[in-house]
This record gives sequence, structure tokens and C-alpha cells, in this order.
Amino acid sequence: MAEHGFSASPCVNLVSNIGFRDDATQTLLAGDLAGVRAQAMTFPLRHPPLVAENPRIERHFARQLVEHTGRGVEVFRTIVPSHRLRRFLKRTLRGRRALA
Repeated sequence: MAEHGFSASPCVNLVSNIGFRDDATQTLLAGDLAGVRAQAMTFPLRHPPLVAENPRIERHFARQLVEHTGRGVEVFRTIVPSHRLRRFLKRTLRGRRALA
């Protein structure tokens, strides 16, 4: 995660995606997660005994980033590892395009 942060994920799937159809706006083909059904969470919520980074999930998100944005973004993130510097560069470049 950016800035070495963590994100929380529920232990069950909370949403069901019904948007995989021929008339869908974005997603025409059903992927491997299309058939996952939504489930109710049990209460009271329990905090996990251990909080740690999941390397498998991190690799998955890294692959998704490359798949959806291209190798250029991966190279840029490697060359400019600082999230703040990348954000500054994006804002600066957007500002110059707006002025042109």
C-alpha cells in the first residue's frame, strides 16, 4: 500500500456484481470473481489476532496495476518511489497542459 499503510478487508464478500452482461457499460465478460455471492457479516465484529501485510495480495494488486495501466506506470513508480513526489509531478504536468 502507499506510504506503508494497511487496508482492512471483510472476511466475507459484501457485494454481488450483476453487471456482466452484453448490455453492460464497462464489463462485458465475466471474470473469475463474477459468480461470488454476497454474504452477511456476523456480529459482533472480531479483531484478527494478527495484523500483517499479505504479500500475495500485494503481488496481485501490483499485477492488476500493470495490467490496467501499462508498463509505463510500473517503471514510473520504480523510478519515482515517493508517492508525494509522484503526486507533485502529476499536478505540475496537469497544470502545464491546462495552460497550453
